[in-house]
Amino acid sequence: MRGQANRAFSRKRSYGKTVRRSGASIQGTMANYVTTVISERMAEREKARVVERALDLYTNDSMGHGVVEGGLIETVGIGLTPSFTPRAEWLGKDTAWAELFEQRANQMFNRWGLGVHLWCDAQRRLNFYALQALQYFQWKIFGIGLSQAVVRSDALRPLGLALLPVCPTRLGTPSDATGEVFDGIEIGKYGEPTHAFIRKPDRPVGNTTDCYDRVAIRDPKTGLPKLLLTCDVRNVAEYKQDSIYATLIKTLRDANDMSDAVLVGAVVRNLYVGFINAVGQGAMGANKNLDIEDRIIQTDNGTILQGLKGESMDWFSHTAAPQNLTDLTSMIHDRIGVGTVRGQENILRKYQASYSASKASFEKAEEVAAYEHTILNRAFNAPVMAWMLYEMCLRSLLPVTSSEHFIANIDAYYSAEFLPQPMRQIDRKKAAEADVIGLNSNTTSLKDVYGRDGKDWRVETEQRAKELKHLQDLEEKYGVSLRPPVKETGSEGTANSEEEDES
Repeated sequence: MRGQANRAFSRKRSYGKTVRRSGASIQGTMANYVTTVISERMAEREKARVVERALDLYTNDSMGHGVVEGGLIETVGIGLTPSFTPRAEWLGKDTAWAELFEQRANQMFNRWGLGVHLWCDAQRRLNFYALQALQYFQWKIFGIGLSQAVVRSDALRPLGLALLPVCPTRLGTPSDATGEVFDGIEIGKYGEPTHAFIRKPDRPVGNTTDCYDRVAIRDPKTGLPKLLLTCDVRNVAEYKQDSIYATLIKTLRDANDMSDAVLVGAVVRNLYVGFINAVGQGAMGANKNLDIEDRIIQTDNGTILQGLKGESMDWFSHTAAPQNLTDLTSMIHDRIGVGTVRGQENILRKYQASYSASKASFEKAEEVAAYEHTILNRAFNAPVMAWMLYEMCLRSLLPVTSSEHFIANIDAYYSAEFLPQPMRQIDRKKAAEADVIGLNSNTTSLKDVYGRDGKDWRVETEQRAKELKHLQDLEEKYGVSLRPPVKETGSEGTANSEEEDES
């Protein structure tokens, strides 16, 4: 028993299964349930086909485009701002040391990650927040986000660290790979990812190992990932997830077909068409020797067919607009809302319910965004910030004993949370009152309140103190009052306003 418990099982030994993608995501219809368990190679090919459909939908379909962009705005938005909080007690340091560490880390992040030089991007195109958005976009479209930590030596750089975005379609499994490779990721004895096979730019054709670069995922000295894989785990037999469109392709196709049918119907209902019926002798009409093309008269609103003798014209009466169109459209939106786990209101960006109902819709969408934050933070944000602090340590830019001590206690030195953008508010007054109540009851902090907008609470409160002092000086100088009276707020006022809103 002890020998079996300590023995590592490979994917093949653990019977990891891969699932077929040739159903709704490929053909527009559900797959049969007989051949759902297939080889990993076929699954990789089918996932590649889903990605092609996903890119097509994002580029050419308005609703498909909005699904990804809406999720990106909800989850990343203006960016997830790092808030460094080193564990001073663990390291035997005091509060003053922690504040100095945090201050220097914030200064470097603002210069390296948000500065106009775009040092954080190896391609010098995006700042750090935009790189977060790119990772999210790749994750949702391709099933995995891919970036590589590299070193650049440009002049004036504060740090050599830079992030090189890599297109996930370059991941591939060589046909002659000797190890266990799944979705282009080579795994070790216990199933941990060790290397990635990334196709060489000059080898677009072929599927042998010489067509790929075998890139190590982790740095052996620090243990930090050099290749950042942004994805979640749903099947231990796969590393690349499915696109967010995988289950929505059929729904989006139905929505487009229905919209096209409604538009065609609307056009036809504004036209008139004449059909010819043969009747008794003596009817007047066109020359019977004319061809059918010569008997057609085109007008702005329709077509007239000239009848022959013995024929008369019957006017075709179009039916009214299709019934229950609103219900059909709502059903499509409901399906997309369920598929994205964000709900119809959040997908449409239309909040027509009461304050409480719309607030609940916001909060449900925030739950999804909060979960996605954990994926981005674990796979991308945290490793990048750890690399940044480590290079600062090597350059003696942090109050750290030594680089060896930093590596040995990296979890203590690197301790940060990433503050999301502030949640959209239906009623800003109520949101502000909630912040006041939270501060007065010690259930929130100025750091949290200002951090939602990516601001440093120390800088903001000092600026506010300067403004108040300046107002006080002006009041004393001119004998006037410039500050409005502060109205006390409490839970009772908030409850009453809620009831008024509901009515």
